[in-house]
Amino acid sequence: MKKGIPFYIEDHYSKNSLIKSNKEAENIPHYTYINSREGHFRFAIPWAIQTMVWIDTTELKGKGHTVGVLLHLDKDVNMTVTRIDNVAPKGESQEQWNTTWYDTPIQGMTDADYMEVLRRNSPEVFKEFTVVEVGALSRDDMTMARWERFEQPTPDGPYVTFTLDMIMKADPTHRYLMELEYDDIHRYDLQTLLHLLDNFVYTGADESRGASVSLS
Repeated sequence: MKKGIPFYIEDHYSKNSLIKSNKEAENIPHYTYINSREGHFRFAIPWAIQTMVWIDTTELKGKGHTVGVLLHLDKDVNMTVTRIDNVAPKGESQEQWNTTWYDTPIQGMTDADYMEVLRRNSPEVFKEFTVVEVGALSRDDMTMARWERFEQPTPDGPYVTFTLDMIMKADPTHRYLMELEYDDIHRYDLQTLLHLLDNFVYTGADESRGASVSLS
């Protein structure tokens, strides 16, 4: 399958892209499992997929290499799951870069702390979006995990962007992003979106690893 070419999902499974061997997962309806070998990750979502496009691009202006998948879930609902380059700025160590946000240590930060840091360092965000929600998440295999949910006014009504931003301890030079965009602000509750973190698995370069997805 050529990258950048959309194809339809039949019964929500596709050879070489969706995990079908997890016996535990077979008994749980409506979950779709996707494996990006080039991105070194796999994940599960509790929604059907209409079409999907593999992503593998090198952007200009220093944005680096992006690998992953674009999913069209429904009318006006798109999701991307990607691995992007995560290069520390000149003069700053990778460890310091990965463990701070706007130069503030992330260890022990609360959701309120994240909001205050954002408000102090990016006040323009609060002018662009009518609703701004951010917070911290934690998982043993991650150096950093944070989330953002923004509502933006449009002529057709509010538009939502939700992002999970993760750095794996085993892969400090990349960030993993799960981004969802939709135009019905009541379509997805926040807890469902945050639960996406639990079903994201870093596989590394070993393509032969078995499925290891948290389901609940």
